[in-house]
Amino acid sequence: LAARNTANTAWEPLGPVLSLRTGLPLYLNPQAAAGGDGLTPATAFQELPSALAATLTTGRQAIWMSEGSVSANAQILNTGVHLVGGFTTAFTLAARDPRTKLSRLQAVDVAGTIDPSVLIVRAGVSAEAAVVDGMRIFGLPTTTSGIESSTDPVQIRSTVVTQCVRGIRLRSLPDAGKTDAVVAGCTVVGATADGLSVDGSFELWVDNS
Repeated sequence: LAARNTANTAWEPLGPVLSLRTGLPLYLNPQAAAGGDGLTPATAFQELPSALAATLTTGRQAIWMSEGSVSANAQILNTGVHLVGGFTTAFTLAARDPRTKLSRLQAVDVAGTIDPSVLIVRAGVSAEAAVVDGMRIFGLPTTTSGIESSTDPVQIRSTVVTQCVRGIRLRSLPDAGKTDAVVAGCTVVGATADGLSVDGSFELWVDNS
């Protein structure tokens, strides 16, 4: 997005630049039958770990998730991969609405331990940002964070994180260069410590959150 005062002045960028991965996605439907290959809506994956693993073997770097709930503890989201929720089970792009078609990641209690973050961004083959868009993340009071990233670029958009110690946790090593991070259109509810916790050197946009 950009704006200008008159037709004769230069366009000035507004807000963060958001990326969208084109090309064929992988499909994730919590209501699907087990054993799908994720390559079509009719053969969608039932569980998130299978979809994340398939980004390493299929060349498809976007995961579209329909409404419904899947369990998720310490799931690794590699840089360059886009996790996008808010779809119906038909996966029609025009019908996508994250406000009404809730794609839920639900943390599971790990007895006797400090529960890990629900999603953890890690460096993958691509240096581009990992993207979380249109998701609903439900933690526990003992869940470290809904989403965490350490020195890896990330964009978190139109996402709600509920009941974690920290909703979004960004960390960078003291001697690392600045890391790009975007938090746009997000809400954190019921965090026992911080909604957004940042420590280190970041080029950080926080918009409408």
